[in-house]
Amino acid sequence: MCLARRRGLELQDEPRHPGQRRGGSALHPAGEQRCRFSPGPAGGRGDGRRPALRAAPGALRARLQQRRDQGGARWTQAKVRDYLPNAPPGVRAAARIARGGIVGWFQGRMEAGPRALGSRSIIASPIGAAVKDRINEAVKYREPWRPFAPSIKAERIGDFVLNPIEAPFMILTFDVRPEVADQIAAVVHVDNTVRPQTVCAGDLPRWYRVIDEFEKLTGVPMILNTSFNVKGEPIVNTPQDAVRTFYGSGLDGLAIGDFWLEK
Repeated sequence: MCLARRRGLELQDEPRHPGQRRGGSALHPAGEQRCRFSPGPAGGRGDGRRPALRAAPGALRARLQQRRDQGGARWTQAKVRDYLPNAPPGVRAAARIARGGIVGWFQGRMEAGPRALGSRSIIASPIGAAVKDRINEAVKYREPWRPFAPSIKAERIGDFVLNPIEAPFMILTFDVRPEVADQIAAVVHVDNTVRPQTVCAGDLPRWYRVIDEFEKLTGVPMILNTSFNVKGEPIVNTPQDAVRTFYGSGLDGLAIGDFWLEK
């Protein structure tokens, strides 16, 4: 905050990003101000979501390629099923979860804040309740009563909740419309509420693409989204963390940068 004041920036009393005062990945106050005041895509101020939260795809691609070339047992050509430099991995991920699979999603730099917002996520279909039990038992290794939350297209939030507003950080709870509660049972809590992340195409294009492709296959514009970790461990940070968790849990697929892995 002192840095911002020295630059003559006027601070708001209530920070837009919840990472300053919640658990999860810590966000340094200077980083918060940089996100808020650095230029956005159109040359204006940032909105606290876009700046510095995505790494260059080439860096991750190079690290994965190096690992594979070294001949490690888990990086053989048989394990890395596809390299998709010209096709978004969201297409493959959406197809896998639409068939009932559970997928790890690792893209760019890690999120800052208490929730997984499309960089370090485990994703699945929100349709029906069966997948919720499978994630808790075979992937997250946690109590069966723990709920899950969805990521949904921002423009469709009103179709599923009452009194909708933008909720990009997955920290607000809404009452679910009764007529759709059974359709998205995997992400509806016992009190008929939901805690969504609203996703805009301009903010998170790859993440939005997963949801869009899933909607094309199922008609539902949302996906189940939970943090990419297992019980007792932090959210995965590096490609090595992601691959280790993938092989050590019940995940069916892993989209990591432009690579797609399956068991």
